[in-house]
Amino acid sequence: MVDYDMIEAIVEKMRGVKIKDRPHASRGGRAYPKEVREMVIEMMLSGGIATVKSQVVKQLRAQKKFPVLQTCRRWLRQHLMRGHVLPKRKTGNTVA
Repeated sequence: MVDYDMIEAIVEKMRGVKIKDRPHASRGGRAYPKEVREMVIEMMLSGGIATVKSQVVKQLRAQKKFPVLQTCRRWLRQHLMRGHVLPKRKTGNTVA
């Protein structure tokens, strides 16, 4: 089966057209999906903090494909206190 989206992306790069990267989740982009959050929680509960400090995970972090350690710890704390790791909803309420 041919992946036309991949071919289109390659052709655009060959023409010199830069595809605009979407912002990273920590910089106002989209929140990490629920599956990623649950995967991180499972990793930390089954193997401890060492699993998210492994070399493979560090390489994924460098590519911005895995959340930083502080985020992982915050998700674990939220899971233990609230029982879920759902993202916070933006309400627009800010303290002046």
